[in-house]
Amino acid sequence: MLQNFSMHSLIFLFAFLMLSSCSKTVDTSELQQLNAELQSPAEDALSAEAKQKRQAIVNELLLKISAYLENAPEHIEAGDWAFRRAELTFSELQDTRKAATLLEAVSRNYPATEAGAKALFLSAFLHNNELGNVTLAQDLY
Repeated sequence: MLQNFSMHSLIFLFAFLMLSSCSKTVDTSELQQLNAELQSPAEDALSAEAKQKRQAIVNELLLKISAYLENAPEHIEAGDWAFRRAELTFSELQDTRKAATLLEAVSRNYPATEAGAKALFLSAFLHNNELGNVTLAQDLY
């Protein structure tokens, strides 16, 4: 009887752990909303106020993407958001070296995804054309 109780308890515990780990949902709606704000053209994109607002959105989005990746690195959209973080680092922050490093991490952490493949190519491209590291670019290509 005691042995049966222990077996049932273990099965229940295992089932509970499996269900709770599978049901972890991640809300990316805030990331999507901020990203959409960057995609929509501002009426007066050249004004200092518009540039400042855009920079604030970029900074907030980068922080939220980093938090998302830290909390849910295995989430189905993680590779795409990691790629977007690298893309923003290059295009908005104009930090080519950091962008290349982030892209290498995307290709390493999400190798079987489209984001991983694009990241590997873009990292090699940046090393070759922007950073002048042809040897590393050839290794990455």
